[in-house]
Order: sequence, then C-alpha cells, then structure tokens
Amino acid sequence: MVVDGQEYDLGHVGDITHVDPSGVLAAIEAGRIPVVSSIAIDDAHPDQALNVNADAAAGALAIALRASKLIMLTDVPGLYRNWPDRDSLVDLIAVEELRALLPSLESGMIPKMTACLDAVVGGVGGATIIDGRIPPRSCSRSSPCAVRAPR
Repeated sequence: MVVDGQEYDLGHVGDITHVDPSGVLAAIEAGRIPVVSSIAIDDAHPDQALNVNADAAAGALAIALRASKLIMLTDVPGLYRNWPDRDSLVDLIAVEELRALLPSLESGMIPKMTACLDAVVGGVGGATIIDGRIPPRSCSRSSPCAVRAPR
C-alpha cells in the first residue's frame, strides 16, 4: 500500500470466514467496552496473523452479535447517490437500491457500504453511516445514510 508516496507492507491480508463473538460478549457482560482489532488468524496457518478490512470485520461482528444496529464512522458526510453532487446525499436507502448503487461508488466507500449491506442482509436491524468529524448526536433513522432492513 502507498500512502503519501511512502510504501507500507500490510503483511498477509485475509477474508473473514467466521466470527466468534464470545470475547466481545464477555467484555460487555463484565461492564466493559470492547475494542476490536481487525487482525485475524489464518485458518490454514493458525500461527499466522492476517490483516482484515475493518469495515468487513465490523459488519461480520455485528451479524455474529445479532446487533440491532451497525454504526459506521467515516470522515465524509455520508453516502452520495451521484458523487460528487453534494445534493445527492442519501438519508435512507433500501437494500435493493444499495446493491444497485455499489458498483458506482468511489473505492473508499465500497467496503463500508458492502459491510452495511452484508450486516442488514445478515440480520442486523439496520446500519447507519455517521460523519465522525461532527460532534456526537443521537443515532436515529434521520442520521445520514441509514440502510433499511428488508421487510
């Protein structure tokens, strides 16, 4: 990977095959706030650590936890139907519309919106994208880009 002209080795990269939420559930039950890294174990080589996309990891963990909602923070105002048209910011999108929109998204938004889509299709009650640069507010349906669960 190249950032600002500097090359960085991410090491081995992997895809999520399964999630064991027991550690997260134990932390929650103990009254702690879990912090989860997107480093995984290679099924074929258990001594090998793999980098996993953090958005994909969050979506998969939300499914495994049977979460009522997945909230993703980003550094942009949200999902746009027609980037760079700033008037096309999405407030609420259905699963079918998001599926159709995915191929046209900017590369950085694809993993985040794929994770939201996977989470909602996987049983999570909904997903919301929030601009992390804006001071906290309540996460309601009117928050930027809520993905509606299919009925």
